[in-house]
Amino acid sequence: MSVGSYGFPGGVDQGTVLVFVGGAKTTELSVAGLIPGQNWLGIFESDDPRAAWPSLLADRVAAMKVAPNCTGGQGCHRVDILVLNADGSVLAGPQER
Repeated sequence: MSVGSYGFPGGVDQGTVLVFVGGAKTTELSVAGLIPGQNWLGIFESDDPRAAWPSLLADRVAAMKVAPNCTGGQGCHRVDILVLNADGSVLAGPQER
């Protein structure tokens, strides 16, 4: 799977969580190769997005690690993460959790 210039290998028991933090500015991003049950993609808007997105990210990573996600439906062992700001700057990642 890829998001703009970032690539994520995926694979057996490896999922991906992508969070786009919205705001007054709009950025166009291309997401390709999403696989149901292996990826979570969300757009998050808040009055204070820098303070609020970490708890959303933690929740979604934990959710990817349980059934019915990933190969075999038993949850992902590894989860790649990427959090992008409305201007396209990286707030977290890319990294594995």
